[in-house]
Amino acid sequence: MNREDVLKDWFVEGVHRGAKYLIVVSDPLEQEERPIYVFPEQDITLETQKLTATALEISDIINLMEGMSPQIKLALIPKNRLISRVIS
Repeated sequence: MNREDVLKDWFVEGVHRGAKYLIVVSDPLEQEERPIYVFPEQDITLETQKLTATALEISDIINLMEGMSPQIKLALIPKNRLISRVIS
């Protein structure tokens, strides 16, 4: 399964579970991504602060209340290309 399909599955799963955000994290040692769901009663800022205090790296934060396709496309852009697009 490619990254796009995985992100779509996680998006759908999060919506189904009633989450508001999907945070995609990775463990630098394992080189594998996993989903963290943030629910309406949770604070997204607090949850991201908790994650950045660990060894996990946040690669994407996706709003499950917005459209899936544009956010998945943005998540698929390599981060170095994304930064150069913002700066340009």
